[in-house]
Amino acid sequence: MKREIFILIVTIYGFLLAASMLFLPGEAVKYFGGDSDDFNQLGLMQNIGMVHLAFNFIGFKIRKSADNQAIKAYLVAVMIATFGGIILALYNVFGRNLPLHDTAFLDWGLWAILGIGAFYYWNKTK
Repeated sequence: MKREIFILIVTIYGFLLAASMLFLPGEAVKYFGGDSDDFNQLGLMQNIGMVHLAFNFIGFKIRKSADNQAIKAYLVAVMIATFGGIILALYNVFGRNLPLHDTAFLDWGLWAILGIGAFYYWNKTK
């Protein structure tokens, strides 16, 4: 698979997450075990959605770029987001006893695949 296709897949996934967080924040909060009646949680979810939107917009715009330093920086950010997200999720579930949502292992597996892919393309990019 070409690097630009990988980045496109990452950004599509990110845009879908952003859309759910922005337009269905109550459902997103409930999905992660929160209280969908808590306006603070809804607002926080929408803010996280906006960050997802911005981050993935950058990836979408640079995916075909010849600027390898920009591509590598984006891929490092993907690794930080995915591997960092897994580490935080594991800590929160197993260290702080937060509830495990229904598709946690599927989510973590997908994040791992995206993180490994980002590492592969980062390592391959000169």
